Formats: sequence, structure tokens, C-alpha cells
Amino acid sequence: MLRAVEAIHGVLGDSECPSPDYLAIKAEETECNEPTAAPLDEILSKQSSSNSVIQSAVDNTGHIRVTRTKAKAKMPATTEEYRKTMKVEAFTWLCMASRYKAKHWLHGLTMEPFLKFTEYILGDRVFGIQIPAASGEASQQKVRPEWSIVLAYEQRLRKEAMKKVLEGHTLSESLLAVIRDPDLKEAYFTTPVALRSALSEPQQQPNKWPRFNSKGGFSGKQSSSFPKGKGKHSKGKSKGKPIDQRLKGLSLAWRTPDGRELCFAWNGGDCGGSCGRVHQCRVKGCYGSHKAIGHSKNQGS
Repeated sequence: MLRAVEAIHGVLGDSECPSPDYLAIKAEETECNEPTAAPLDEILSKQSSSNSVIQSAVDNTGHIRVTRTKAKAKMPATTEEYRKTMKVEAFTWLCMASRYKAKHWLHGLTMEPFLKFTEYILGDRVFGIQIPAASGEASQQKVRPEWSIVLAYEQRLRKEAMKKVLEGHTLSESLLAVIRDPDLKEAYFTTPVALRSALSEPQQQPNKWPRFNSKGGFSGKQSSSFPKGKGKHSKGKSKGKPIDQRLKGLSLAWRTPDGRELCFAWNGGDCGGSCGRVHQCRVKGCYGSHKAIGHSKNQGS
């Protein structure tokens, strides 16, 4: 099998060549026409593999049962590690296609579907996805989804591809079909990214008021907005910026619902436009095109 693949793709290094144990597992699945999407930490190369352990035990009926434990490696932590893992997966299935030529779902299998699948996961539609920046125009801002969400979405796509194989499609067709499925992307990538951003928004807001300890002092570092003194308040000497009376009684937000920062200067008066923040109303639940200082007047009109 490996010689047939190396005749087309050249000699494989230890980091690209699948381990004998992993080839044996996939050969058994291919013979039974029941391919599965292995987790990324179970796709082993010769470089990262360790021999599987065979254990024997006697059950209650007196029979000896022999079990083999699957060897595992670490999950890919970077994009390059993921590329190497997918190379091993691709060469594994190419080995199966060269050996089991009678399997219709392996007909016409090449390296191209795996390369397109990998580029889709690491490209600008998933891991490198971008949205229009707050400043508008043609500028783009990277979303930077969590790596764990990307890997979970990738695993789901390979599982759905194997389901299509069991339904009668070829492996090449299945890999290309799942990356074009908008329902899978919305359910397992877009929605988790949006929910994670919404859940982490309150944790990113700074602590607005200092906390006092039992002795009447500050429990942490004293805020610079409070003047130093001997216990008496200095009259008219506070360095803190007074609250705009036009904002009094309004519940103000720090960010938009999708996590973008709002411009305080624009909401309180004027801004030069180079801040890079969103120019929308800071009043919670509003986020209109007017300024926060004119929210009450705008609502009245």
C-alpha cells in the first residue's frame, strides 16, 4: 500500500507516513465497509506512534478475552500540527484506495479533496474568518474563533462525510459536500462562536468600582481617580471627571451585543473618527445612530 502511494507522491517521511497500527485499524473498517472519522489524537504517524498494548483477561464464563488499547497522541495545538495530522489521514485513505480497488466509495480518491478540506478549515471561512471593521469602508477585522471550536467543527464535518459514504457516496464527494453545507456551519461553528462571544462579554468588562476591606481601605490597588488625603474629603479638588448630566439616569453599555467597543468620546460630544470604535448610542438596548447625550431627546421626538 505504502509503495503504491510513494510511487505517486514520493517517499514519505516518518511524520507523514501512517503508523502500522493505524493502517490496520482503517483496513479493518474498509473491509467491513464501515469507515469512521477518527479523532485527531488517534491519527498516528510513524514518528508519533507507540505500539498498542494487548491485554488478556478471563471473564465470568471462563473464556479468555484479548483486547487491544488504542494508542493516542496529543491534539494539534497549532495550524501546522493540524496540517501534518491531515496529511497522515490523507495518505492513510490513499493506501486503502490502492489496496481495496473493489470498494466503490474509494474510486477516484486523490489528495485534492483532503487539501481542499484542510484549506477550508484553516482558511478565511473558518479559522481566519473576518468581518467588516467598525471603521467601515473596505477594512476587515479577524474574529479569531477559539481553536477548540474549530477542532470540534472539523471533527463533525469528517463524521458527516463518513455518514455520506455509508449512504452510497464516494469519499471524495463526501469531503467536498460537507464543506459546502451551510446548515452544518451554522450549527457547529457560527452559533458556538457567537454564543461564546456573548458569554464572555461580561467577564471582559473592567471593575468599575473599587472594593473596600474590613479596615475601611482598598482591597486592591488604589484607583488614581480618588485623591489622597488623611480621611477628609478635599472640597472642590477631586481630579475625577464629573458625570455629564445629560447621561444621568441612563444605563450605559461598554460594547455592542456582538462584542465591538463603543466610542465614549463620540457619545459624550465629538470624536475625530480615528479611534476605531463604533459610533452608536451607548444606552443599553438602543445602539442607535444618535449620541447617548441626545438619547432622551431622540426618544421623545
